[in-house]
Amino acid sequence: MSKVTVVGAGNVGATCANVLAFNEVADEVVLLDIKEGVAEGKALDMMQTATLLGFDTRITGVTNDYTKTAGSDVVVITSGIPRKPGMTREELIGVNAGIVKSVAASVLAHSPNAIIICVSNPMDTMTYLIQKTSGLPKNRVIGMGGALDSSRFKCYLSKALNANPNEVEGVVIGGHGDTTMIPLTRLATYKGLPVSQLLDAETLEKVAADTMVGGATLTKLLGTSAWYAPGAAAAYVVESILHDQKKIVPCSVYLEGEYGQSDICIGVPVVLGRTGWEKAYLQNIYKNLPAGIELYDKDGFMTDLNDKEMEIFGLRHKEDVIGLNLFDNPLLPQGLKDKLKAGAPIDMSFNYDFDRLDGYYSTSRTGTISLISKFAPLYDALGNLINILLINIDNTETTNAYSKIQDFEEFFTLIGNYAKVGYAHFNALKCDGYAVNSWYRNVGEKEGTPLNEIIKVHSHFHPDDRRMMLRFFDQVLIREASHLRRDVRILREDGTYTWTRVNVMVRDFRPEDGIIDMVCVNYDITELKETERKLIAARDKAEELDRLKSAFLANMSHEIRTPLNAIVGFSSLLTETEDMKDRKQYMAIVQENTELLLQLISDILDLSKMESGAFEFVKSDTDVNLLCSEIIRSLRMKVPAGVELVFEECLPGCHVWADKNRLNQVISNFINNALKFTFSGSITLGYYRQTDGYLRFYVRDTGMGIPKNKIKTVFDRFVKLNSFVHGTGLGLSICKSLVEQMKDERGVKLDVELTADDLKELATQFKAEYKSKIGKDFPDDPKEQLYGAIKAVFRSWDNPRANVYRRDNDIPYSWGTAVNVQSMAFGNMGDDCGTGVAFTRDPATGAKGLFGEFLTNAQGEDVVAGVRTPMHIQEMSEKFPEAFEQFKDVCATLEEHYRDMQDMEFTVEHGKLFMLQTRNGKRTAQAALKIACDLVDEGMRTEKEAVAMIDPRNLDTLLHPQFDVAALKAATPAGRGLGASPGAACGKIVFSAEDAEEWNARGEKVVLVRLETSPEDITGMKASQGILTVRGGMTSHAAVVARGMGTCCVSGCGDIAMDEANKKFTLAGKEYHEGDYISIDGTTGNIYDGQIPTVDAKIAGEFGRVMEWADKYRKLKVRTNADTPKDAKKARELGAEGIGLCRTEHMFFEEDRIAAFREMICSDTVEEREAALDKILPYQQGDFEALYEALEGNPVTIRFLDPPLHEFVPTEEEDIKKLAESQGKSVETIKNIIASLHEFNPMMGHRGCRLAVTYPEIAKMQTRAVIRAAINVKKAHPDWNVKPEIMIPLICEVKELKYVKKTVVETADEEIKAAGIDLEYEVGTMIEIPRAALTADEIAKEADFFCFGTNDLTQMTFGFSRDDAGKFLNAYYESKIFENDPFAKLDQNGVGKLMEMTIKLGRPVNPNLHIGICGEHGGDPSSVAFCHKIGLDYVSCSPFRVPIARLAAAQAAIAEEK
Repeated sequence: MSKVTVVGAGNVGATCANVLAFNEVADEVVLLDIKEGVAEGKALDMMQTATLLGFDTRITGVTNDYTKTAGSDVVVITSGIPRKPGMTREELIGVNAGIVKSVAASVLAHSPNAIIICVSNPMDTMTYLIQKTSGLPKNRVIGMGGALDSSRFKCYLSKALNANPNEVEGVVIGGHGDTTMIPLTRLATYKGLPVSQLLDAETLEKVAADTMVGGATLTKLLGTSAWYAPGAAAAYVVESILHDQKKIVPCSVYLEGEYGQSDICIGVPVVLGRTGWEKAYLQNIYKNLPAGIELYDKDGFMTDLNDKEMEIFGLRHKEDVIGLNLFDNPLLPQGLKDKLKAGAPIDMSFNYDFDRLDGYYSTSRTGTISLISKFAPLYDALGNLINILLINIDNTETTNAYSKIQDFEEFFTLIGNYAKVGYAHFNALKCDGYAVNSWYRNVGEKEGTPLNEIIKVHSHFHPDDRRMMLRFFDQVLIREASHLRRDVRILREDGTYTWTRVNVMVRDFRPEDGIIDMVCVNYDITELKETERKLIAARDKAEELDRLKSAFLANMSHEIRTPLNAIVGFSSLLTETEDMKDRKQYMAIVQENTELLLQLISDILDLSKMESGAFEFVKSDTDVNLLCSEIIRSLRMKVPAGVELVFEECLPGCHVWADKNRLNQVISNFINNALKFTFSGSITLGYYRQTDGYLRFYVRDTGMGIPKNKIKTVFDRFVKLNSFVHGTGLGLSICKSLVEQMKDERGVKLDVELTADDLKELATQFKAEYKSKIGKDFPDDPKEQLYGAIKAVFRSWDNPRANVYRRDNDIPYSWGTAVNVQSMAFGNMGDDCGTGVAFTRDPATGAKGLFGEFLTNAQGEDVVAGVRTPMHIQEMSEKFPEAFEQFKDVCATLEEHYRDMQDMEFTVEHGKLFMLQTRNGKRTAQAALKIACDLVDEGMRTEKEAVAMIDPRNLDTLLHPQFDVAALKAATPAGRGLGASPGAACGKIVFSAEDAEEWNARGEKVVLVRLETSPEDITGMKASQGILTVRGGMTSHAAVVARGMGTCCVSGCGDIAMDEANKKFTLAGKEYHEGDYISIDGTTGNIYDGQIPTVDAKIAGEFGRVMEWADKYRKLKVRTNADTPKDAKKARELGAEGIGLCRTEHMFFEEDRIAAFREMICSDTVEEREAALDKILPYQQGDFEALYEALEGNPVTIRFLDPPLHEFVPTEEEDIKKLAESQGKSVETIKNIIASLHEFNPMMGHRGCRLAVTYPEIAKMQTRAVIRAAINVKKAHPDWNVKPEIMIPLICEVKELKYVKKTVVETADEEIKAAGIDLEYEVGTMIEIPRAALTADEIAKEADFFCFGTNDLTQMTFGFSRDDAGKFLNAYYESKIFENDPFAKLDQNGVGKLMEMTIKLGRPVNPNLHIGICGEHGGDPSSVAFCHKIGLDYVSCSPFRVPIARLAAAQAAIAEEK
């Protein structure tokens, strides 16, 4: 049996006793104090936690009776007064010396073999006093100050390191005073590493300074000395001694030569064991240090060394070197030895060569190591040298690593200069670091430019790339980005841009320490980009040629057939006619078409030569004027009447070196083309000399000219300017070949804007990105592409957005998905094609009639993507009248077959209708109600079917506020889009889904404004009050998703000029920025500037009609959870049939009530508590009367006080002072009461029925309030059935209920008797602890009703807190452990089984037992269905979920009939 006495039951002593008991350090702990009852009370209070905390130590409290301390193994003395602010050390010593001396004598009289631990202030002095006056051996008197100071030291170190305190080692020696203690920062370690390697000198100095004033800091904060850490430190010392743990603990002990000190009590490291403190050997102190330690006496003879030193120097046995003389070491310079003999401290680094020891000692090591050494002389109290301490650190690996890094950097610099690869290493916060020369060149900077002039400046980057880089660094600072890989454009001195590929990554992110360590590798890819551009251009040119050749061949067959048919036809007529005039005309036509045919054949031959690369130019000296004259002469026969063909000779004797035949062909084709379009006037051929030695030829005519839309393409191949005119334009193509050759010779390049070529380049970049990410080329095989698409659909079942959608819509993960592969119908093959989406009724309002949109020459994705604004479905009748009539018939057939509104997709291909799919259409809650009612009126559905086809969750959208009518009339719309999802929304503008989530998380109401939405925006859309898009129609992604969510949406507002990059947009001439308020009306599509007031929604029309049907068929009653008359009234308006849960604690927080309740908490006696509760009683009674009035005789269940008392106590200093004044107590007393209310696990602590057991007067007050209120309301309304239901929370044992119920019944009956009225009431309980469910048969005997508190029941069944589960539930969803939040959707397999068990056990025992549920699950449709299934009498939920519960209850009853 072990026994410990703690003298002094103040804060420190009581904490010490509590820690000793909790850790079961001793079998018995005696707490002694001179103040009557204090020790006994605190000991009893601690013992009452034994069953809660699970310890077996016995705690006894005594007042000044030292006989009870007899036989103590250890005595902890905390007696004395604490040091108060302003008190001098001498004053403290004078008071406490007499107290401590008397206490020590008293305990030793009854426990002569005890070890004494001194905590009293000033501790070093009091320890010395006990040692000198007690006559005890010095090993049995210990001051615990070093243990406390070291703990504080490790705490401050862990804060500076942002590390676990239990992984930090640190020692404080010296006195236990603000100026006398010494934190050994140089010996402190974190996981074996010296903290000096992890923290800078300034930080270490601050840690040491904070440690030294640690006690004073707490005194200043608390107004008195600290107690938690001092009490725990004393218990730590006791445990080390009592359990003989041999721990090294810094303690204040009496020294007689140890550490060179005598006749003093001071903090030094000592070994603690069963006999007290033992001698501290060097190996004990430094055993786990990462440094090597050697200790020499003053003459230089080695007396000790640690294990690390033996490892460094390759020693097997310590005895091999003990006794060696330091001054004989051949590796130490003589000058160093002289300094050591003179007592000088030395710090040095040197290479220690084992091969030069010359037998000084035996070692297993050879070669050279790099050492960092420190020689420290140690002196005694008189200043005499007594020892030399040597500390060695083997720095060989670091030195080698540094050399390798230098080698690598030199190698990298060499590579960088050769391969244009650059490297930089910098701190993004300070913008300092280093870079190799090639890195500077790659970003357009001069070598050696300070990095702070480059990083976050990027002056040579293209403006777009600079903005991108700055945005990246901003994202790094807030940890939204950690790496970047991007190709950027760099401006060079000559004004041109080159390309650099930049790769940046974060290596070390510690902004709190001023460190964001980053690495950047860049390399010049200009040549790669140029090659890539040429390859793309060549590929595009080849693809274009292939396309044009196909078109050419198709066209050429017609071109050849036309003259050939003319030749054949008119040749046949020549043989049949005798008329010479006709024959002459026919011969001319045959000749003309023969020439045309020959020309076509010649052009085709030239084209084939060009494409095969065999087209050659045979150049010779050509007389230009002669050539042009011959061309004019040969073509004059073709010139029609009224047209003059002219050659303007400009340069006499002009000759060129060219291919005469090709030049003839080009010029002739120019003139031929002019002849085809010129019917009067002239055609002129001419030329002139350019300054660069070339001739420019021209053909000018007075014909119809080239249409404007053809000018840009006139030199493209195979272009025909008039479809009715013969000719292929091959002459122009040859001309373009010549022009291209000329451009190549001159090195001319085009500056292309965003063209088709750019888009093709993007496609190439995508393929490159695909390859870099996937590791292989994008597949060209159609089969492989098809299977890839199929797999993508299957994978989509498990993407985050799909998981969120399934959780929102109760779709099990196990269902999986399917893929349907079928041939395409194309709506984008021309103007006689189109595609659309349509509904048989308006999905927003439910109005009957065809509703939808379509686009001509488009695919289905174009309609729903919102990229193009589509046309109304009725306009289809003008484009495709036959298909539209057929479509209307199909729509009617489908709706009649499915007996519900249909959502259909269709395509028209060359006038033919293809129906792609149909399904029951998604609709708003408003539309769902109207459609259900209309289908009943049309005879297509029964009332039950109509009720069953409405999703209860969607009703929520009709129950929230709408715009105030008057305010709306006064407001002028700033713009208008499409009313895509009805409702009203007002909030601050955000431009991204991420911002919507972030702003919503901090309590801001937001409206998400986007160009168009996509599936990636789902989470942000959920977090928004409303959605506004610039593009898209009524069936766009934004519209469909918003309607499904019940979120207000306005889409397709094309008047908005969006600037997403700068988070702003312009509408009606005004700029709107992020954070500005905006209001949107999802019914009309109107957009309003600023905030518009809202009003509550009302149930009427189809809503009321459907609710009447629901009430007709449901069996479950529906109540509400309401704590205020306002909530109760709203719930009644929405159909609530009673209150299933009134949380009375919410009534205590108003300012005029909380003060009285706090008085009750801080009362010392029952009388004081009752006096405080009497102040609260009228408030409670008034609240309950208002609830009864609002419920008009419907049942009201009132739960008695449930949360723990600490939730009600003040936390602000001013409030604490007010409470102390009102109670006539000191601030310290109030703070002690508040501290005593603290609980480790409040959820399972002193709450619920446990409060009523501890303080029955609370239950009495609440009972009086409930019954008196009911009596008053019953008197006012005799026709109402006022029957209070009093619910006792958190019952786990029937005896608890019996105990509290007895108090309630006695008080209630007393009030009813005094009022002389007949009033019924019930007393029941919440089932929220699994044990209550398991023992429901016993509890049912005492309870009039059960109500499942599924919030707590879920917590206790799963074993995790609803408040903390959010930290890990997402991981559970991702891992498919959970598919739903068990706090939102009832866990039917676990919690549900407990509920079923409760009912099966309880009802046979008490047939009159009525059972309900009052957790938030009471408003979840699937949970309501389960409650119906297991036979509950009612569900209770928040007011706005009452209609949802009514409809869900009806659906459950209807489903049961099937």
